[in-house]
Amino acid sequence: MSSDRIQGILAGPGQPDVWTIPNAVGDVIVRLTDLPADYDLYICAPDGKIAALSAQEGTADEEVRFAALGPADYLAVVNLDPSRDTISTQPYTLDVARPSQDAGLVALR
Repeated sequence: MSSDRIQGILAGPGQPDVWTIPNAVGDVIVRLTDLPADYDLYICAPDGKIAALSAQEGTADEEVRFAALGPADYLAVVNLDPSRDTISTQPYTLDVARPSQDAGLVALR
């Protein structure tokens, strides 16, 4: 299983970070860690529908597991919990583990 790690900083409320998980196929695990505020994690399938989500309360790590029906590009969306208005200049960490050796994350911000 290959893994990618990247850090990001949300620009502000209502401005999510969107990352492409290219050529995803099979079992994929996405972890959102080092949370400076109450962030949530959404995975969108190629058709735009939510394939998985994690919305833990507070700064607990977020994790999703999903079966990618690919190879196809999926989106990982990191967003501030909409009921919160606290934003931070501290980075979060996004880890993606998948069976494919053709790994990589692409920012769509």
